[in-house]
Amino acid sequence: MSNSNNFWTADRLSLLKKKYPSETNDTLAEELGVSVSYIKKKAHELGLKKTALNRKKVTPEMRESILRAYKTYSYRDISKMFNLSVPTLMKVVNDAVANEGYEGKTMEDINKIRSTKRINLLKKERTLATFGLEAISKLKIWPNRKKWRIRAQLKHCGYYVERNSSEAFAYFDIKRHQRLEQLAEENGISVSEIDFEPLAPEEVCENGEAEIEIAHEQGIL
Repeated sequence: MSNSNNFWTADRLSLLKKKYPSETNDTLAEELGVSVSYIKKKAHELGLKKTALNRKKVTPEMRESILRAYKTYSYRDISKMFNLSVPTLMKVVNDAVANEGYEGKTMEDINKIRSTKRINLLKKERTLATFGLEAISKLKIWPNRKKWRIRAQLKHCGYYVERNSSEAFAYFDIKRHQRLEQLAEENGISVSEIDFEPLAPEEVCENGEAEIEIAHEQGIL
């Protein structure tokens, strides 16, 4: 991770030392905004060990709540909710499936969880990349970052950016920006003048609906 020395401030180190023994690595990674591997690396450097987390028992009430949550959330999400390790949660679910006829997740449940997690992961990766921090996945978050920025600038200046293509159009009555148009052309985006206003398109992105949602939030679309 770049700027790693700057990242571990006194407050963050204090939080890590205090919570590492009793909280899951996923929970800490979420709270600090870094990857699990980065948490593990620093904990190893400091000689920190898991203690209370390993001794925590699953009560009957917790077990029922875990099985209900399993239909909607991933193991990692449930781990954060109950501060239990993923292997512990897997044992609870597997025992219920084997001994009680618990049905677990349907494919529809799994697909919904994957879609939600992909959106959240893309948002987190974009944030980490913005601050130069270590990626937590191999997800391709910027299909063509420079091109995206140029498209965003064109739209901001009133150009119409063609759906799912490398075309942009300038209405006959808008202020033209020659340097921006030149930059667009250099990066494979053609710019033409039109004398009518086309219907606003719905952008199609490489990462599907997740990419679209993030792009709208960031004002790119």
